[in-house]
Amino acid sequence: MKEEQKMKRMMLTVLCVLLASTLLAALSPVCSPSPILIPDGTPATDFILASQSAYYFEPALQGGHSYSVEAWDSYIDHGPSPSLKLYNPGCGSSPTYQDITIVTPSLIATFSDRISWIQPATGDRVIGMSNPDGTNGYSYGIRLTDTTLISPRWTTYGGYTTQYGFVNTTNSPISGTLTLYDQVSGGPYTMSITVAVGSRSVVTIPTQLVVPANHAGQATFAFVGPPGAIMADGLVQNSSGTVILPITFAARSFQH
Repeated sequence: MKEEQKMKRMMLTVLCVLLASTLLAALSPVCSPSPILIPDGTPATDFILASQSAYYFEPALQGGHSYSVEAWDSYIDHGPSPSLKLYNPGCGSSPTYQDITIVTPSLIATFSDRISWIQPATGDRVIGMSNPDGTNGYSYGIRLTDTTLISPRWTTYGGYTTQYGFVNTTNSPISGTLTLYDQVSGGPYTMSITVAVGSRSVVTIPTQLVVPANHAGQATFAFVGPPGAIMADGLVQNSSGTVILPITFAARSFQH
């Protein structure tokens, strides 16, 4: 009789261990093979079950570039919102990112979420999305956008100066980093910029962002915000202001 009770206790212990292991596995993020989102704003469609998660593997995102990912169900205007998260490969840790769902254009009226971040170095990331609704699954759209603005030139040759202007189109301050890449030598040169709501920030090179004379290159502006949050342009002019040449400063995907 004692042997039988001992055997039952052992079986119960084993069962508890198996149940605990299963529960831990269910609670831990699992980065199973997943589709890849093209970071040019191309939308993909998917379906998420009740109380489940979906994962998207993003290889070799560019260092110094900014990204925004958003998910939405255009037909659902109620219920709990999904939760987007950014993971390092393996989903064991999360790099820095910011939830920008309420930044205009706001997504709060639907089953939706949006996050944004600046990629510190070229590397892989995993985008996770969880559905907190324990009853309903949802069809949704999701897209990843490289929001980095790119200018093909700046110069200080012959006493010329370069000027960039940044306008905030949203309801929230937008912060980012202006980076100049030098095609002569040295650099890159960086400057942190925060553009206030409804405002414009202007940067003049080489007075505000100091670079050597008779140098030239290209520039990027990476920011935390939704696509289109910052509109930018630029110009190159001589010291007397008699020669003014407009230059482009726009997102790579604006030609799509």
